[in-house]
Amino acid sequence: MSTRYLESLFNPASIVVIGASERSNSLGGMVLRNLMGGGYPGKLLVVNQNDYDNVHGVPCVKKVAKMDFSPELAIICTPPDT
Repeated sequence: MSTRYLESLFNPASIVVIGASERSNSLGGMVLRNLMGGGYPGKLLVVNQNDYDNVHGVPCVKKVAKMDFSPELAIICTPPDT
């Protein structure tokens, strides 16, 4: 098996966290804070359907279609019904 495609999983140049918010109990917010706290060096973006300009200082868009780049990794942190 080739490891060619694993580079984007284990060392992504960009990550989008879908569902992150400013709420203290938000799973997406916790993931985002952990990425930032761990010193993630790449580009970060948040997708949240609410009217946030940014979440914890990271730029935020309302829909995936509004992203201005294609991230190497997407972390989805939304309730199962969404």
